[in-house]
Amino acid sequence: MRIWRGLGRGDAMRLLMPKQEWLLIYWQAMNRGAGPYPHHAWWQIGWINDYLMAEAELRSNGQMKFPRGFVAPKVGPHQSYGFAAGTINGEQANLIVNEDLVKVDNPTIDYILAESEKKDKLFVGLLNNRAQATDFQVTVKGKLMKKQLPAVGLEVMTIEK
Repeated sequence: MRIWRGLGRGDAMRLLMPKQEWLLIYWQAMNRGAGPYPHHAWWQIGWINDYLMAEAELRSNGQMKFPRGFVAPKVGPHQSYGFAAGTINGEQANLIVNEDLVKVDNPTIDYILAESEKKDKLFVGLLNNRAQATDFQVTVKGKLMKKQLPAVGLEVMTIEK
């Protein structure tokens, strides 16, 4: 009770994590796993991911497509991905997350990372979220490349392993 009364008096600043300035009570509880409260950030991440995957499928005319599941948590139902292989340009591929493999220097460029089922290729789907052509640099496995995508464009890079 004391915490909530303190928030009402404007003492919320004392509850912020010092480095990130996130509300401590919210994020500490969330980082301990599922609990009695619905954690909005997880479903917001799900919605963003759902949107990104739908955009990739639409912009690629179905050439970048992954099967969808469905999550119905306490709040924020959304479609989930990554539980089964999809296709990229007709080839079976699995979504992966590896922050060390790809770096993009422009925040308006999103990317989707996948690996071929044979594990011999890496696919990097690049999406421009601006209504203008955008120049950027992408680093894949330590190799820097200069790129340009048209307005709301998509490119799938195929990297041999």
